[in-house]
This record gives sequence, C-alpha cells and structure tokens, in this order.
Amino acid sequence: MLANPVKNVESYILLPPDARKGVDLLIDARAQVGIPASNAFVFGRLTADTPMAGHTDLQELAQSCEGLKFPERITSRRLRTYIATVSQVNNCLPLLLLHIVSIGTL
Repeated sequence: MLANPVKNVESYILLPPDARKGVDLLIDARAQVGIPASNAFVFGRLTADTPMAGHTDLQELAQSCEGLKFPERITSRRLRTYIATVSQVNNCLPLLLLHIVSIGTL
C-alpha cells in the first residue's frame, strides 16, 4: 500500500493481513458515508480534500470542553504517552496479580 504524505513523497506502508482487510473496508465504505471520490487520503474528511489533522481536532475538542483548567495541556503527544502507559499497566496487571497471589500462598 502506498501513502502520500504532505510532502508529496510516496512511501510504502507494511500492514499485516488483518489490518489490510480493515483498511480495505474503510476504503470501500467511503462513498457510503459521503467522502468525496476526489479525496485520496485513507482517513478522508467529509468536507474537504485534505487529510485529517488529529492534533488540531484534538485541540478544538479540548478547547470546547467547559471546566478544563488547562485545555492547552491536552496534546497528541501527551495522549499517546498516556495511552502507552495505561496499556503497559493493563498488560502488567494480570501478571502482577498472579505474583501477589503466589506470595500470599507461601
């Protein structure tokens, strides 16, 4: 699969077969949800022929949330870090619980 990043340089994307099926499903469903055929991006927007910009969408969402003291602190980098940390903790919890249980049975 080829990607066409902002710099107009084509680069290859290696996907496992199950991920490729998901991307193919997204591409096949584009017309049904109203993405214009002229939009060449995999994650196309309904209203434009430009790619999605997750960081700006995240900032707009954070700014629209009332009650946030520091919406400018919600960034895509911090979100990725948080998701990675939570994923690691969730991955470790079953092993940690087994370890705690085994210590308690000594």
